[in-house]
Amino acid sequence: MSAGVRILHASTQMGEFDVYINDNLCTKALPSTAITQYIQLPAGDNWVEVFRMGDQTKAIHRRMISVRENRCYTVCLQPKKIFVVEDGLLKPNNSSGPYLRFIHLLTRGPNMDLVNISGSCFFSNNGYMSVSPYRAILPQTTNFSLRISGTKNIVFHSPIYRLEPSRVFSVYVMGESPESNLRVLIVRDREGHV
Repeated sequence: MSAGVRILHASTQMGEFDVYINDNLCTKALPSTAITQYIQLPAGDNWVEVFRMGDQTKAIHRRMISVRENRCYTVCLQPKKIFVVEDGLLKPNNSSGPYLRFIHLLTRGPNMDLVNISGSCFFSNNGYMSVSPYRAILPQTTNFSLRISGTKNIVFHSPIYRLEPSRVFSVYVMGESPESNLRVLIVRDREGHV
C-alpha cells in the first residue's frame, strides 16, 4: 500500500534544501522552485523534515503528512509552512482533457487570474494558498499570463506550452509578491493512482 509524493521547493527567497522523509534523505540540495519526481511512500502518516543544505542541526520545517493509498501528492515547502496538495484528483466527465489547475503560493501577492495568449481566462480571483479544481480545456499550444484580478495588469508571461489531450497540468505561482521573486512553474501531474 503506497502513495506517490513529490517535493516542490516553493520558497524563492531561501537557499537549497535537504529533505528527509521518515528519517531517510529524500532529496539533497533541492534548489528554489525545483520539483522532484514522484517517489513512493507507505500510505498513512509520514514525517517530513526540511533542513538548509548540509546543516542538520535545526529543521526549518517538520510536519507529519498523511497520504492515502494509490493517491499522488505535491508537498510544497513554503517559507513558514509545509502545504500538501493532492494531485490528479479528477471529477468524472466525458472530456479527454487536457486538464489544468492553478495553485497560488505568492506569499504577499494579490488575487490573481490565469489567462491564455488570446486573453481567455482559465481561472480568476485566486487568492493566496488557493488550489483551483482541475478544469478540462481544449487541447492547445499557448502561453500563460498572470494578471492581477480586477485589473489589466499582466505580471508574468510564460513560454509557449503544448497542452495535449489526456494530460493533467498544475500551474504553481510562487514568491513573495508580483514585484519580488515571482516564479511560475508549469508541471505535469500524475493522475491519482500510483
